[in-house]
Amino acid sequence: MERSDILNMYGERERLVRENERRKMTGLSRSTVWRLEREGTFPKRKQTGKNSCAWLMSDLLLWMHERSGYASCSGKEINQE
Repeated sequence: MERSDILNMYGERERLVRENERRKMTGLSRSTVWRLEREGTFPKRKQTGKNSCAWLMSDLLLWMHERSGYASCSGKEINQE
């Protein structure tokens, strides 16, 4: 699945997602995400400044979609064909 496909499926646009929103989307703690990133099983965060980082929305949606086959984000209904 391509980035544009997953974004369209969830009615989202490509943007950077900061820690608080990432936690709400995935339900994972900061330390769990750090561990999964190190293991290579969670999308890598992007450095956005000297002391800040974020994830691409498409990376998070793809990760969630691949793990569950279905993911509810922000209460939006998902069109699965």
